[in-house]
Amino acid sequence: QGPIRIRATATLGPRERIVIVEAAGKSLLVGITAQSMQTLAEFDDAPEFDQPEAPAFANLLKGIRRS
Repeated sequence: QGPIRIRATATLGPRERIVIVEAAGKSLLVGITAQSMQTLAEFDDAPEFDQPEAPAFANLLKGIRRS
């Protein structure tokens, strides 16, 4: 994978979702709709992933502290 990685995603509606994106040493919680994308939160310390695939989204959010 390249310098930008999608670590987790959750669908909220037919055209809405939230994702955790890892880029430049930070993790971003991003809301995505059909019309826009917006950063909802930014984390300095990206969570570590032991598994090749991202864990369940709810478990991932539990491990992240808001800065």
